[in-house]
This record gives sequence, structure tokens and C-alpha cells, in this order.
Amino acid sequence: MSAQRVDLKPVVAKLRDADNLCRPEAMRPQGECYEAEIPDTLDLAERAELAINALANLRPADCYAVTQSFCFGRKPPWVGPPNWLTVKFLRALPLMRAMCGSEQNLEVECRAMRAVLGQIREDGLLYCPIAGDGPPANTSYPLLSGVAAQSMLNWWKRDGNPAWMAWLQVLWAGLGTALVDRGDYAYIPPECSLSADGTWHWTLRGTGNAPGYIPYTPPEEPVHDSQGQEGAVKFEQASSLKALVQCCLLTGDENALRQARKLARFCLKPALWNQDTADESAPPHEHGIWTGHLHGNLTSLDALLHLALADHDHALMQVVREGYEHARRHGVIRLGFMPGWIKPLVGRPKCYLEQNEGCGVADTLALAVQLTDAGLGDYWDDVDAIVRNHFIELQITDLERMRQAMGGCDHYDEVLRGFLGGFIQAELTMNTNSGVYGCCTGNGARALYTAWESITRFGKGLATVNLLLNRASPWMDIDSYLPHEGRVVLHNKQAHTAAVRIPGWISSDAVTWFINDRPIMPPVAGRYAVLAGLRPGDVIRHEFPLPQTRECYTIGDTAYTVTFRGSTVVDLSPRATDIDEHAARYPFFLRSVLKSGKTPLKRVTRFVAKQIVADRPWEDAKV
Repeated sequence: MSAQRVDLKPVVAKLRDADNLCRPEAMRPQGECYEAEIPDTLDLAERAELAINALANLRPADCYAVTQSFCFGRKPPWVGPPNWLTVKFLRALPLMRAMCGSEQNLEVECRAMRAVLGQIREDGLLYCPIAGDGPPANTSYPLLSGVAAQSMLNWWKRDGNPAWMAWLQVLWAGLGTALVDRGDYAYIPPECSLSADGTWHWTLRGTGNAPGYIPYTPPEEPVHDSQGQEGAVKFEQASSLKALVQCCLLTGDENALRQARKLARFCLKPALWNQDTADESAPPHEHGIWTGHLHGNLTSLDALLHLALADHDHALMQVVREGYEHARRHGVIRLGFMPGWIKPLVGRPKCYLEQNEGCGVADTLALAVQLTDAGLGDYWDDVDAIVRNHFIELQITDLERMRQAMGGCDHYDEVLRGFLGGFIQAELTMNTNSGVYGCCTGNGARALYTAWESITRFGKGLATVNLLLNRASPWMDIDSYLPHEGRVVLHNKQAHTAAVRIPGWISSDAVTWFINDRPIMPPVAGRYAVLAGLRPGDVIRHEFPLPQTRECYTIGDTAYTVTFRGSTVVDLSPRATDIDEHAARYPFFLRSVLKSGKTPLKRVTRFVAKQIVADRPWEDAKV
């Protein structure tokens, strides 16, 4: 049975009367800007500025909906119907602005959040105001209510306005009423949304009973994770589960935690894991062994990790860790490639095994960081390889390549520019679908932030450097000459000690260290060199040989030969044009410039945010 609806009319009315939340002046990034000459190598802050362009490409006439699918391989380019994934973009925008300081389209962001707040009703649920490629108009898709709560949490961390917490309380209360309660466990009917009278409606693509797929009839209890059109039952529980855990961490609401545990018990039912190769000695649901939708499964693992950390549930932590290990075995982490689907395909085309989504690669990156932060492994080499390779290729950043997809003309630039900075679904060497996806853009942007935030951390005078990527911060700036040269320079501002991670492809004995050009021999603990006695203004440099290797990997039916400099792909074959000269509408890994042993420099304006919006579960309890 569904939980009883709550009446939040007085609370919502009071919040609307006192609405002073969405003001551009409160949204402007706070921090310091300064000029610097840095290596012209991968800079995630620059990628964030591009992402803001795509995230602000909303549709005012459709209540600031996003364009879920856009194809630039047709003439004129095809722009799909609206989808009310707006909350995904609003979740990412504060993070992007903290990375780069951009104020581009603040007014659009402001008006879009006002539209979202206007669609939260007195029962605490967020209702879709339009009919398009998504929930039916005037129905509430619980998945988006969960994401909306996480969006508001980021906005609250940005400006500190306590009214955000009041709105969060409304959403958290509403989420608890959207569960189908079965006593010890509860679930949300997948791919469905709820009308005000309590009726469940199809949300995604029709009836969910397409030929070859596992049918589903709402609101029955799902019996297989791949039921429905999308085929991701656990995924449909994840955002609500995560939001309810955050509710408990921030407010101490034990009822929210009980509801989160009920959703988790449903997600851990054996039927929702890999029963096709079940082994009695290793029950899949106890060891994170799954099949199907990569994005769906990794998103649910992320939510389960939040609960495990809140509950100090070490058994559940291990399920998540093993689930991540299971995922990475089916991809090629060195390339940053993960398949969109793991067999059996359940009616999906074979190409799902050779394509990936920006969503799924983003999830892999984010989960690797979270597991490492939780002490459940050291996955920094995974993160480094993902972010340097296919993940950043999945972000559309080259307007000229977009024009080439349109036959080399610039007649459609006004449309194309709106999607510049978005993320896509693609094969390893090309974008076969020739399109940008709204869901991938929202999730990919958040993963950009996760990688950027984890480059370096600071506390009690200790600066930890986990990734050798460019980054400006209040405590230390990092200049990375990779992959041109084996050299990284750290400009100390506040740290008395630095712990700098040495990547797995370098022997710690091969690294030479200097402070202010004076050679030193710091102690090494595991993969970290520890430099103590630092003073503000010290320049720490380390240099090392940069190996260039050729490696072979197979994805689907194609064997690739790949050239790496360190962990960065600088060349690979065969390319898309080697297979089909007409297929490569937007080719990837055009990286001949990275083969140079001389690092180009550039003059930039660096931005250092006054406050970092940490998106980590154990941080929520400390806010």
C-alpha cells in the first residue's frame, strides 16, 4: 500500500509568500581571480565553463525544460521535445560556478529554479508542468523529486539561506508518501509517475512492454531489475533513497532513515541482481554482481553507499565496493571506457555493449572517488585514467567538429552553440548517434566537479594532492605538464605539509623532488610522498620519466591498439574513419598535439572559490 499523503499547504504557502531565494546577487560565485601563466594541459575548470553553456540551454516557453536529445547529424539539426530534467541541470550549475567563477546565464538559472519551486505542491511532491519526452503533465515522478532535493542542497550550501532547508523538509516529507510500502521493505514503481489522486502513470516511453523486453505493469512489485523500457528498476529507487539519507544526516529525522532502509532492502532483493549466473557460494546480491543498465546499477550503488556510511553498515559497503569492481571488469578503465549495458541484453541491441553513456562513465568516476574517500580502496589511478580519456571526449567542446557534422557549414551555429559543452552517448572513437543528451549533460557535469574537487584537499595544515591535474585552490595551486612532460609544480599558499600521490605507472624511486629548486628526498607512505615543513610561497616541483607505451584492448568485436603517455591516450587505431568513412560525424581522440615533449603555456585568469560545495555523503552530516 502507498503511504498516506501529507498536507503541507500552510508550510508551502508561507514559503511562497516569503520567496527570496532565487536572486542572481546571492548566486554569484564568491572568490578570488588572478592572472597566471600555466601549462596548456587539461584544465577541468575550463571544461566547467563550457558545461555552464549547455546547462543553461533551457526552454523558457516549456517551463525551463531541457532538450533531452539533440542530433547535429541532420540538416537542419534535430532538436527533440522538452523533458523536465531541469532539476538535474540546477543540481550541477552551482558546482560548475564554484569551479570556474562564471556568471554566464545567472538569470536563466534563477528563473529555472523559480519554475521548479512553483511546481512543488501542498503534498510535498514536484509535479511536471508540461507534456513532452518525460512524465505526463501534472504528475509527479519521484525520481525527479529526489534529484530536486539534491539540487536544493547544493543551492543551500552555496548561499546558506535557511529557506532552502524549509523547502527540503517539504520535499523529504513528500518523498516518503510516494513509496509502495510492503512492511519490511518499500519500492517506487519504475518508470512511472503519480497523479494527485494517487494513480500511477507511465512516465518514460510508452507501456514498458516493448517486444523482447521484460514487461512491467504498475504498481505491481518488480521481479527483475531489467523490467520496463529503460530496464533499471534499482535506479528508480536511488534518488529518493539518497535524498532520505541526506534528510536524516541533516535533520536527525529517523523516520526518513527508516524509509531509506526500506528502499534499500528492496534494492537488495536477490531477484534484482544477477540470477542468470547465480552461484550458491557467492550470492550475487551479497557480492554486488549485477547485469543490465550500467548507469542504473552504478547510481543505485552510489545511493546504497550513502546509506551504508550513514548506518556504519560495513557489509553493505562491501556490496558497493564489489559492485564497482564488477563494473570495471566489463569496461576498459585505462581508456575511461565503460559499456552502456552488461549482458544479457534483454531485447537491447548489441551496440549497447560497445557504446557508453556520459551518465555511466560519470557514475564510474564518481563512485571510484567516493569509495576511495570512504577507505574502501585506492582507485585514484582509475579516476585519473577515466577523466583524462573517454570521459572528457564525451563532452562536446569543438564547434568546428560540430560544423563538420553538418557538412562543414556554419548555417546552424545558433543552434549548435547552445549544446556546446554538453555530454553524449558514444562508441570509443566516435559519436555514432550524433547527438547531445540532457541526462548525460547533467550527470557528466557533476562528475567534472567530483574529479576537480578531489584533485586536492586541505585540512589542519595538510594539503593532499590525489591527481596530477591543473587546479587552483586557496591552499595550493597545481600546474601539471602531463602528458607532454613528467613534471608537476605545486605553489604552496597555506600548507605546512603536503602529501602528494605518485601515480601507479611511476616508480616512487624514479621521482626527483625540489623545494624552491633545492633537491630533497621526502619519505614515501604507500603511494604518497610526504613533504613537511612547508612555508607559504614555497614552490614544490617533482619530475619523473614519462613512459610511452602501446597496449591492446578489445571492445565488442574490435581490437584497438592504443598509445599512452603515462595514463593519457595520445593515439589509437582503428579509428572510426578506418571502419566507415561516413560514420565519424564527431570523432574522438584527435590528440596528435599531446605527443609533443614540450608543454605549451598559456595566460589565464584563475578563479579560487571562497567556499567549496562538497558533494560527499559524510560531509552532509557536518554542514
